[in-house]
Amino acid sequence: MLESENMRTIILVLVAMLVNCASFREHIRENYCNYEGAYTAGMNDATSGARMNNGLASLCPEVSKVEVQRGYREGYTNGQKSKPAQLNLNIRSPG
Repeated sequence: MLESENMRTIILVLVAMLVNCASFREHIRENYCNYEGAYTAGMNDATSGARMNNGLASLCPEVSKVEVQRGYREGYTNGQKSKPAQLNLNIRSPG
């Protein structure tokens, strides 16, 4: 009895993970698998200091990959240009 309950729990967890994964992929496709969405993602990555990561296109349909890559790259490049300069100060006490 306990074994079948554990198996049922495992199956439910796996189904929930698959549903969440499908929802995530659908969210990506709807919001980022176009030039504008990818541009925004690139801009956000650059201004937040994240490294350039064009892996977003791998989640998109083949037909949109070129536009997604271009949008992300251009957004990232423009985000770097608009990012404020960073100044690091190291202050040491005498002694």
